[in-house]
Amino acid sequence: MKHNLIKIIILLCIALAPRVLGGAQAQNRTVVIDSLSLNGYTIAVNFRIPTLIDSSVMDGLQRGFTVTVTYRIEFWKARNGWFDQLVTQKYNRYKVGYKKFDKQYVWFDEESGERFITSSTEKIIKRCTEHTQFVSADTNALEPQRQYYILVYATLEPFTVENMEEMRKWLSGEVESLDLKNNIESSPKRLTANMFAFIKNITGFGDRQYFGKTDVFTFTPHHIIEFIRY
Repeated sequence: MKHNLIKIIILLCIALAPRVLGGAQAQNRTVVIDSLSLNGYTIAVNFRIPTLIDSSVMDGLQRGFTVTVTYRIEFWKARNGWFDQLVTQKYNRYKVGYKKFDKQYVWFDEESGERFITSSTEKIIKRCTEHTQFVSADTNALEPQRQYYILVYATLEPFTVENMEEMRKWLSGEVESLDLKNNIESSPKRLTANMFAFIKNITGFGDRQYFGKTDVFTFTPHHIIEFIRY
């Protein structure tokens, strides 16, 4: 059984590599930041990633894989003649899966425990790709007329360690349901870490990185954001 599974995986890698790698090279990995707003000492960042959930990701979901999306929002103070200062940062991590029996997508926020279930492809894509994040800074950290900027990083993991059991079930035709909880200990030990990394990279299931940056801005004494145009 072990050797048959490895053979199937290798054949899968060979079959998928040209198609997936070609699509990955052409993909736009940009986070689009639409707007910033300030309420007291909390900044609301509105952003989206139109290319985050593509057809290959949706196909993987419907085959029984989970998808993990991690966002990191960094708030920086620009300092001329010295290294910029990281004021604060925030992380959000979501998981998405598909329940084949119910034909429903499941979105799960690991921090808050919130779940969102829908049968709509458009709604689940919007839930993953369009966000308003709130970044709070200490009241002494925001100085009028000082220069700031915000960075947004996103990581899409279409295939994680937690998917190893799902992969085994998919290869054997057993996949019918999805458990979004971490269950690493029960995952099969048949694949070493190096083999797993090889599969991720060759098949295109490796992590995808996205990035966005705001223009430099300042705060007026009345706490209004003004962008600096060079």
